[in-house]
Amino acid sequence: MADIQYYERAIKSKEPKRKALMIGIYAIVLSAWFVICVRFSISAEIVMLIPLSILATVALTWKYTSVEYEYSFTAGIFTFSKIYGKSKRKTVFSGDLKALTLAKPYDAQRDVNLKYDELINAIPKSGANNICLCIFDIDERKTCVLIEYDQLTAKILYHFNHTATSRELLK
Repeated sequence: MADIQYYERAIKSKEPKRKALMIGIYAIVLSAWFVICVRFSISAEIVMLIPLSILATVALTWKYTSVEYEYSFTAGIFTFSKIYGKSKRKTVFSGDLKALTLAKPYDAQRDVNLKYDELINAIPKSGANNICLCIFDIDERKTCVLIEYDQLTAKILYHFNHTATSRELLK
């Protein structure tokens, strides 16, 4: 078996909707500004101020249109992060695998009645295969994390907490 002390998996998001939405918002704001300027006969200096500020906003916010998901296992600690624009990382969840109470293949119809306090959807795209439902009980708070798994992920979950991991993941 591969090294079970450290494993990292990055999954690229396949969501072009986010880029199209941002472009649409920029276009609407710019168009509305020009309509207001023409309607109220605003001076040319002020007319150019908003497009320049929109360009600055685009430069600052465009990185948020490219999102990657990453989860890692480091010495029994599971960490899930989102990476924006390949430069800014936000850790969404981190938990000890000993606090794992359930790890099994996800079935939307069958798992609708599960009780948890927080849901973290770590699936980058709709229609993903091999979705694993992991429920962590940390400080009497149940957190449900949905991840796209591979065989090594299943083996690591089973190695660190075999009582909570379903054997269906290993198939």
